[in-house]
Amino acid sequence: MEGRKLILYLDTSVIGGYYDDEFLQETQQLFQSIKDKKKDLISYENKEEI
Repeated sequence: MEGRKLILYLDTSVIGGYYDDEFLQETQQLFQSIKDKKKDLISYENKEEI
């Protein structure tokens, strides 16, 4: 897979890891790799009527 970026779908619990001491270091590394454009993050909004 050399030359191809990993595309990620992140659940909100992964994003919450940024504020959790247990997962802080790994989550910061993940977000830094996204900022450095080593990985792509795709987001979408899924609205359901309640």
